[in-house]
Amino acid sequence: MQTIMIEQENPDKTQLNHTVFNDDTLINLSLYDNPGGHTPQVKIALITDNNDLRKLNYYLLKDVSDIDYYTIDSLTEEELDIVDEMDIVIYSMEDHTLKDAILHRIKAQNLKTRFFMISNKPYLRQKDILQEHINGVDKLMKMDFFLEDYILSMEKYLHSNFYSKRLLALEELDEVILHDRKRFYERVEELMEKKIFFSLFHYKYQSEIDIGDYNIKKIVREHDTILIDRENEELVFLLLNVVPEFGAKIIKKRIENFTITLTPLEQSNAFDLVFSSEKEEG
Repeated sequence: MQTIMIEQENPDKTQLNHTVFNDDTLINLSLYDNPGGHTPQVKIALITDNNDLRKLNYYLLKDVSDIDYYTIDSLTEEELDIVDEMDIVIYSMEDHTLKDAILHRIKAQNLKTRFFMISNKPYLRQKDILQEHINGVDKLMKMDFFLEDYILSMEKYLHSNFYSKRLLALEELDEVILHDRKRFYERVEELMEKKIFFSLFHYKYQSEIDIGDYNIKKIVREHDTILIDRENEELVFLLLNVVPEFGAKIIKKRIENFTITLTPLEQSNAFDLVFSSEKEEG
């Protein structure tokens, strides 16, 4: 398995550009972030072929010094012994045979490994959750999960508040809606500096009445931010702790309550922006 060493980024030089990643970069995205030189206390393996999950977990875990993090796109039967070394396995694949093999090994070897599963199903029945619990799955989630639930579950099993501390240190804005583009992107850079995950959604809008007459802050939560650019007829949504695919669904569904037409222009997330900056600095 290849390892990519990532240095601390400089938020002051961050460019808000979208980056396209090739398959090799994401498949081999692994991390040994150990600046203190001590032996990592926790080992986590993400087994997935989903690019958004690779980006998300890399961004969350890359600056946690006591976590040894691996991204794996597949495992053969001969390679299953890597599970023995893991404290947490996060699994999101259609290959149920591999999933069953990993769970069987955890049970047969009496391992303390925790198994998180992210399902591709559009919804989860209580029956599904109970069945997977019986199979040995410690935490079952949908792909369109809110990040808070995912992180709190991980922190619980790691006995660490590595991400909750970042959120508590984040200064709250007085307003959900901003009209100053500079101030809006200062907020974006602050989130990047504090390693808070977010997704950005940039739209052109058409409205029957002035955009300010709508109570569009109801589309988002109180800790999210919306930029209204009347001059260019653009809206930019900054959603905290939401994966991109899910965030786009939220906006599309909730905008239907208003007589506003949105045309997507660009979509990005914290990983895209930080990785763009690191590539430019490298």
